[in-house]
Amino acid sequence: MNKKITAVIVVLLLIVAGVGGYMYYKRSPEYSLKLIQESVKEHNWDKFSQRVDVKELSESAFDDLIDVAMEKDKTLDNSTKTMAAGFAQMLKPAVTGAIEHAVKDYVENGEVEKPKKDGDKNKPGSKEQVGEQAADNLLNKTHAKDVQFAGIKSSTVDGDTATVSLGIKNEKLGREFELKLSMSRLEDGTWKIKRISNLKVFMQDIMKAEEEKLTELNKPIKDELDAAVKIGSISGLVQQGDNYGFSYRLLLSSDLELSATKPVKSFSGDITMMTPAGESKVIKYSYEAEGKSVGKNKMKLSKELNIFLDDELIKSKGQGYKYEASVTSIKYQDGTETKMLETLPE
Repeated sequence: MNKKITAVIVVLLLIVAGVGGYMYYKRSPEYSLKLIQESVKEHNWDKFSQRVDVKELSESAFDDLIDVAMEKDKTLDNSTKTMAAGFAQMLKPAVTGAIEHAVKDYVENGEVEKPKKDGDKNKPGSKEQVGEQAADNLLNKTHAKDVQFAGIKSSTVDGDTATVSLGIKNEKLGREFELKLSMSRLEDGTWKIKRISNLKVFMQDIMKAEEEKLTELNKPIKDELDAAVKIGSISGLVQQGDNYGFSYRLLLSSDLELSATKPVKSFSGDITMMTPAGESKVIKYSYEAEGKSVGKNKMKLSKELNIFLDDELIKSKGQGYKYEASVTSIKYQDGTETKMLETLPE
């Protein structure tokens, strides 16, 4: 009889422990993620939006992605980046609104619908049209089509906030990255996603991996370009283009040696300009080679300056600036072209 009583007590304790464990699981961040997954499968927007703060998520993602884009763009100096960031903030409501609309479409329909034409709102250059295009660009930067969910790596709870780390595998790069979700506790004990807390680091890690992969793929192409075109040290000066000080040009010159196996029509690439303060800016250039394949010559380039954006360069008259050129593409007279990859192949 004692053994039977003991067995019953053990079974009851196991049941209580199981129920307690289930109730605990229902209040865990992982369970809320399961509910979010179910809401997408069920196309239930109300259930989804109850546990995903799409507005805050979109706004914080916008700010992080703009920061990453500004850091990556080497064609802008610091003052121009400040102006560009200010312009981006003006577009923020339109862009985040378009992102929210796209997320809602996807949850409800399983796909993102194209916006219907609505008078002036879809005219080229309108705030809505620019916002939708910018939203598409931002969403593309997350490389969503190339990633797969690789499981929950960790989950930590601190009071009414939680952080869940997800493994995200990028198929194109063949690497796994970590995405951290910041969540807040709801009144019923479940959780709501508020933002991606490490989106900047996540994007920087992906871009670094992409650059490493591109460098690997471009190495034989770069070797060919460097062997065909050799650009010497570059000197530069600023020249006034009129008597009133409204136009200025940056004149660059260097030694040039062509060693291509066939006549070159033109080549193009980047010139990195280093300011006296140590800031760098990349200038795109193109040079007509007049069908030469072998020989030494002088390369001269001219770039029109903006009196507002290039104010420091104009005031210094180019003194103290340093330049370094690279070749990214060669077009030959026979119509062929050797060009470095700018993006990873599909």
